[in-house]
Amino acid sequence: MGVDDETWRAFCQLALLRGISVSDYLAKLVARELARRPETHARLVALNAPPEEQTLAALTDARDALLELDDIAGRLARSAYEPGQRRPASVAA
Repeated sequence: MGVDDETWRAFCQLALLRGISVSDYLAKLVARELARRPETHARLVALNAPPEEQTLAALTDARDALLELDDIAGRLARSAYEPGQRRPASVAA
């Protein structure tokens, strides 16, 4: 997926305004994005690893993400009710 010509020109202009090359600007953006994201099992698997190993790592990451989302959903559901207020049976305490 790419961007339209106008968006690409605007991006290039931002790099020039910062006094750096487009490739250096892209490299900084990529480095920041990778640093922002937690280490995942899939990122630790070599690109030439057997497909089974890559699949297991991706499934482990998916499971971890689901557990995290479940935790967040539970906290949000619990915080939606004032202390002492009756909770529906579908919301875990």
